[in-house]
Amino acid sequence: MDTKRLILAMVIMTGLILGWQVVVNYLSDTYGWRKPGEPRHVATDTTTQPATAEHAAATSATSAAATNSTATITANPTSQPATATAAYLAVNQENRTITIGSDQRSTTDPFKMRVDLSSQGAGIEQVTLNEFDASDQSKRKPDQRQHYTYQQPFVGLENLTRPLASTGVTINGQAINLAAVNWLVSQSTDNSVTFSLDISSGQKVVARLYKTFTLTRRDDTSLGYEVKIEQRAENLTDQPLNIAYEFNGPVSPLRELLTMDDRQILAAYQVDNKLQIQPHVGRSFNEKTPKFDLTRDSKDNRFVWFGASSVYFNALVRPQDAAQIKDISAGAINPTSDPDDRLVTIDFTTNTQTIAAGQTQQIDLTAFFGPKKREILNTPYYAAPNINYGLTLTTLNSGCANWCTAQWIIDGLVWLLGIFHWVFRDWGIAIICLVVVVRTILHPITKRSTISMHKMGKMGPEMERLKKKHGDNKEELNKAMMQMYKQQGATPILGCLPMFLQMPIWIALWSTLQNTMELRQAPFLYGWLWINDLSKPDALLSWSPVPLMFGWKLGAINILPILMAVVFYLQQKFTPKPATASPEQAKQQKMMLWMTVLLFPLFLYNGPSGLNLYILTSTTIGIIEMRRIRNHIQAQEEKEKLEGPVRVEAGPTRMGKQMAKRRDTQEAPKKGLAKWLADLQQKAEEMRSEQQKRKDRN
Repeated sequence: MDTKRLILAMVIMTGLILGWQVVVNYLSDTYGWRKPGEPRHVATDTTTQPATAEHAAATSATSAAATNSTATITANPTSQPATATAAYLAVNQENRTITIGSDQRSTTDPFKMRVDLSSQGAGIEQVTLNEFDASDQSKRKPDQRQHYTYQQPFVGLENLTRPLASTGVTINGQAINLAAVNWLVSQSTDNSVTFSLDISSGQKVVARLYKTFTLTRRDDTSLGYEVKIEQRAENLTDQPLNIAYEFNGPVSPLRELLTMDDRQILAAYQVDNKLQIQPHVGRSFNEKTPKFDLTRDSKDNRFVWFGASSVYFNALVRPQDAAQIKDISAGAINPTSDPDDRLVTIDFTTNTQTIAAGQTQQIDLTAFFGPKKREILNTPYYAAPNINYGLTLTTLNSGCANWCTAQWIIDGLVWLLGIFHWVFRDWGIAIICLVVVVRTILHPITKRSTISMHKMGKMGPEMERLKKKHGDNKEELNKAMMQMYKQQGATPILGCLPMFLQMPIWIALWSTLQNTMELRQAPFLYGWLWINDLSKPDALLSWSPVPLMFGWKLGAINILPILMAVVFYLQQKFTPKPATASPEQAKQQKMMLWMTVLLFPLFLYNGPSGLNLYILTSTTIGIIEMRRIRNHIQAQEEKEKLEGPVRVEAGPTRMGKQMAKRRDTQEAPKKGLAKWLADLQQKAEEMRSEQQKRKDRN
């Protein structure tokens, strides 16, 4: 290969690796582009979502000021919506917080979460999952760790962002702002709360709203991770009422990953009798595309459920009857802010329904607040065709993770790691066991690769002869070299084949370590070392991240990538190299050495420590394996120098077995002429064998 072309290819490859995230981020911020496979579907209506944080705060203040004002509504439908912004309560209530469930970490407790509810807007104030620790708790003692909490409204924008709060109701065309209205707590148990609110026209109550939150228990088919929401309207007049609701959706869970923003807004759509998921990463909400319509996908398929997700946790809403939902919109409150600081909210409205006099009408929702654990999402309940929350396990597996690996590889790795963890009770040891399995499977290829590279390394004299013969004709020289490799049974590509075969496993392991809930905050060697979380970098020392070039940030001293650079260097030194035909090829080999030693550790510096542990262990075992194979080859060569080529006899054929059987069944040895002919044939075979040995030595 031409030296200039090789150098150019390496420079382009390095630029792609180092600049990929920068380019993706720029395109996402500038044009609203997303990862491959994400269709662009932008909401055309931008009137319901505030464009800036200042606008949102002003709206919130206006709503709060209007809490005690009176809205006069008519009992008959109107063609033009009125401009009323609030309703007063029959009995004005103070803001209250009601708790259902439990935050006790115990297998005997009937609840797996605690839900704090606010009477303001009748929404969620906070969700606490009592089985999981908050982020960055792995270094604390077990009795000092805090529970994982999420679904909290944004500070200063509580009325606009309180999850699943009722922000408004439209009766007979008149919109009434309910975001800052305090509902009456009419009933409460350990797992259920019912709020009520009277809507009045003058001094007459025309409608009464009820909103009930019910938390499922541990022994339920939902395993205790669902909250049922029922909003019911009762018509207290003697005429029909047309009514529609507005709700806040869930907010994104907290960010968990350091290398990428794992927060996503997503929705599942019914496509040909199965669900397909479409995620929208947080940075895709920018100044040019601040909102996305989640109601339908790009092919006009209607949604089944929607919500927000992080790498480890979901907050999903599923209407019992999706036809009751009119619009679902996701938008950034501060689209001009830094991508990591953008606040994205979801709001949805229902279709207008008519309630006959004295009758009621109800909207039923189910919210899932739980982890992205395979053993939970693959249960029959959550794996049902109309739910299939397991789709959220693959929302971060896009781009290279989708092109270079397959989901069955990821599932297989999780299964193997689970078996090894069951035996050793340590995920780091399970990763090392996985290395042993993979290296054992690849050993025949590794052995053949080492033998091939060893042969190529001994072709120096023949290479010099070819250089003198072809001179500066590089094309003919390369052809002659390929012919020589073929004759000697050496293949240059075999040297890199073991690494290329492991690349899909490395990428799948990257995805596994960052998407497998069981590995979150999992220590290595039972917590004896500094590695406390195999899903994050192994920070021996950490500080506030310092921005570097290409958008990279340095926030810690990670030991495993440094050790990886050392073992990569040793691997390159111990690996047999093909003879070089020119000084340029020698420079290329040195360049490849330093590219491998520096590029991989740099690229994986902020990668999961579990992945770096896998690569470090695999490379170390590979060096030992290569040394043993080379020692065996050298011992074989020494033996051939002393005894001549060692021939491996093929197994006897069927005809040979029959001839041997006839010889064994002969009753007496040959005599006379038959014996003389047999002796003569034996001497001829000995002479032919001796000539072959001389030929092999020469």
